[in-house]
Amino acid sequence: MLNLFILVILQQFDQYYLAEDNIISKFEKDLLIFKNAWTEFAQTNRCVKMKDSKLVEFFKSMERPLGMSEEDVQNNNDINKNIVQMDIRADEEGYVYFNELLYKVMKKTYGIKHIRNKKLAEQEANTFIKINKLQEKMSKFLISEEKKAIAVNPFLAMM
Repeated sequence: MLNLFILVILQQFDQYYLAEDNIISKFEKDLLIFKNAWTEFAQTNRCVKMKDSKLVEFFKSMERPLGMSEEDVQNNNDINKNIVQMDIRADEEGYVYFNELLYKVMKKTYGIKHIRNKKLAEQEANTFIKINKLQEKMSKFLISEEKKAIAVNPFLAMM
């Protein structure tokens, strides 16, 4: 019985991981494309957050299915419409965080077929709550780092 179980696992591994057109390798490739584009546009903020004004150029820089190529868009309004449909939110200062943008882009790319699924909606709500908690934790961390930097130089604190 144990051999049958191991055989099924190996068969699934062969079928879904070793094939070149499998979903896992596509996802890894898309994730690498996203990370490369993100590091290009978020360098000024230690690759944690990106200004929302850079989103249009960010999506232009990525290939399909993650981004929008120059042939697909006639003007920036097409990309802006896509951003609004993805419900990408920025914080009070106009920054978009890596986790939220990655989630929204991957949802657009891979989650279109399952959008009406109730379990997916519950998972999405839980993921969104986790993303908000991460953003709060990250903003508190960045604020404390800024306070530490000011505390190091007392002249900056007076200015």
